[in-house]
Amino acid sequence: MNLNQLKMFVTVIEHQGFSAAARHLNFSPTSVSKQIKSLEAILGIQLIQRTSTTFEVTDVGNLF
Repeated sequence: MNLNQLKMFVTVIEHQGFSAAARHLNFSPTSVSKQIKSLEAILGIQLIQRTSTTFEVTDVGNLF
């Protein structure tokens, strides 16, 4: 885990989505999504439940 991944996670939550967070951070949505997936893999937990149309922070994600 690195600080950039943590910053991206917080920004995704604050902006309630990957696209809005990516615009704010000046990254592509794909890049932000990959960083969040990497963070989840490192932690071994799912922080955000996502589909093509929905976005929801998991209970564990809220605690994190």
